[in-house]
Amino acid sequence: MLSILREKIHDGRFLRLIETLLQAGYLEEWRYHETPSGSPQGGILSPLLANIYLDKLDSLSKQPFFQPTLVEIDDGSIHPMHI
Repeated sequence: MLSILREKIHDGRFLRLIETLLQAGYLEEWRYHETPSGSPQGGILSPLLANIYLDKLDSLSKQPFFQPTLVEIDDGSIHPMHI
Protein backbone atom coordinates (compact mmCIF):
# COMPACT_ATOMS: atom_id res chain seq x y z
CA MET A 1 0.00 0.00 0.00
CA LEU A 2 2.76 2.42 0.91
CA SER A 3 4.55 1.80 -2.38
CA ILE A 4 1.38 2.82 -4.24
CA LEU A 5 1.15 5.98 -2.14
CA ARG A 6 4.84 6.78 -2.71
CA GLU A 7 4.23 6.92 -6.48
CA LYS A 8 2.24 10.14 -6.12
CA ILE A 9 2.95 11.45 -2.61
CA HIS A 10 6.44 12.73 -1.81
CA ASP A 11 5.84 14.14 1.68
CA GLY A 12 7.77 11.86 4.04
CA ARG A 13 5.93 13.07 7.13
CA PHE A 14 2.55 12.26 5.62
CA LEU A 15 3.73 8.81 4.51
CA ARG A 16 5.07 8.08 8.01
CA LEU A 17 1.70 9.13 9.45
CA ILE A 18 -0.13 6.72 7.13
CA GLU A 19 2.35 3.95 8.00
CA THR A 20 1.84 4.57 11.73
CA LEU A 21 -1.94 4.48 11.34
CA LEU A 22 -1.73 1.21 9.39
CA GLN A 23 0.34 -0.36 12.19
CA ALA A 24 -1.77 1.07 15.02
CA GLY A 25 -3.79 -2.08 15.77
CA TYR A 26 -7.25 -2.13 17.28
CA LEU A 27 -9.13 -2.63 20.55
CA GLU A 28 -11.63 -5.41 21.02
CA GLU A 29 -13.33 -5.77 24.39
CA TRP A 30 -10.68 -3.41 25.79
CA ARG A 31 -7.84 -5.68 24.65
CA TYR A 32 -5.24 -4.45 22.16
CA HIS A 33 -4.64 -6.52 19.00
CA GLU A 34 -1.94 -5.88 16.42
CA THR A 35 -2.91 -5.39 12.81
CA PRO A 36 -0.97 -8.00 10.82
CA SER A 37 -1.57 -6.37 7.44
CA GLY A 38 -3.80 -3.94 5.60
CA SER A 39 -6.07 -1.24 6.92
CA PRO A 40 -8.30 -2.10 9.88
CA GLN A 41 -11.93 -2.34 8.81
CA GLY A 42 -13.81 0.63 10.18
CA GLY A 43 -10.59 2.60 10.58
CA ILE A 44 -10.52 6.27 9.75
CA LEU A 45 -8.36 5.71 6.65
CA SER A 46 -10.00 2.51 5.44
CA PRO A 47 -12.33 4.04 2.79
CA LEU A 48 -9.65 6.36 1.42
CA LEU A 49 -6.98 3.65 1.19
CA ALA A 50 -9.46 1.21 -0.35
CA ASN A 51 -10.24 3.72 -3.11
CA ILE A 52 -6.54 4.32 -3.79
CA TYR A 53 -5.86 0.58 -3.95
CA LEU A 54 -8.88 -0.09 -6.18
CA ASP A 55 -7.86 2.75 -8.52
CA LYS A 56 -4.46 1.08 -8.97
CA LEU A 57 -6.11 -2.31 -9.52
CA ASP A 58 -8.49 -0.76 -12.06
CA SER A 59 -5.60 0.76 -14.03
CA LEU A 60 -3.78 -2.60 -14.02
CA SER A 61 -6.88 -4.43 -15.22
CA LYS A 62 -6.94 -2.28 -18.36
CA GLN A 63 -3.51 -3.55 -19.42
CA PRO A 64 -3.36 -6.77 -21.46
CA PHE A 65 -2.10 -9.78 -19.54
CA PHE A 66 -0.41 -11.25 -22.58
CA GLN A 67 0.62 -10.24 -26.06
CA PRO A 68 -0.50 -12.62 -28.81
CA THR A 69 2.13 -13.71 -31.31
CA LEU A 70 1.03 -14.61 -34.81
CA VAL A 71 2.14 -18.05 -35.98
CA GLU A 72 1.91 -19.43 -39.48
CA ILE A 73 0.54 -22.98 -39.60
CA ASP A 74 1.60 -25.58 -42.25
CA ASP A 75 -1.48 -24.87 -44.35
CA GLY A 76 -0.45 -21.21 -44.67
CA SER A 77 -3.06 -19.82 -42.28
CA ILE A 78 -2.01 -17.43 -39.52
CA HIS A 79 -3.24 -17.90 -35.95
CA PRO A 80 -2.51 -16.09 -32.70
CA MET A 81 -0.35 -18.03 -30.26
CA HIS A 82 -0.54 -16.80 -26.67
CA ILE A 83 2.75 -16.87 -24.85
